[in-house]
Amino acid sequence: SDCAPSHFKMAMSKIPILRPVVAGYADAWHAIRAMPLLAGVTVVLMFVFTLLESAVPYRASENATGSLLLSVIVSSVQNFLLTPVMIAVHRFIILGEITTRYVLAWTQHAFLNFFAWLCALSVLVLFAMSIFANEWPTAMPLAVVLVTMVVIVVILTRLSILFPAIAVAAPGAFSANAWADSKPHTLRIF
Repeated sequence: SDCAPSHFKMAMSKIPILRPVVAGYADAWHAIRAMPLLAGVTVVLMFVFTLLESAVPYRASENATGSLLLSVIVSSVQNFLLTPVMIAVHRFIILGEITTRYVLAWTQHAFLNFFAWLCALSVLVLFAMSIFANEWPTAMPLAVVLVTMVVIVVILTRLSILFPAIAVAAPGAFSANAWADSKPHTLRIF
């Protein structure tokens, strides 16, 4: 705004977030236009999961562990059904490959690898959300909660480049390589 100090305006202009956000939305729009069937399947799946979440009480369990377990199961089913779409979108953005139909190729290595990593990182996110939502014992010191959150964010950030690598079957698409390759770029990826 016009009343912001000039040093604040300069600092904001140096944050290169706008360009990747615009590119991300442009890529999403191009993928939707190029693969309308997959976009439609995604909308239907998300609608069904939204209906299920509203029909089933969110707190099916009285304890945090039961609630987390239920969330992991629902998230795993959702991840399984959305993995073909995510792989197709990555392949479209990176390779320009257009996927014309929705196929649950659950016997293919890329599908299983992508799905497994997606579930593993989803569990981390769900765990972080349950801690943040204070579903775990309140005796947990704030410092432990904050350190746990930072560790989870670092893991998610460092392994985020694994998904496009798996989707396009890049040589060396392994967690150790993603971890090493992302190290000098962690802050930029975050």
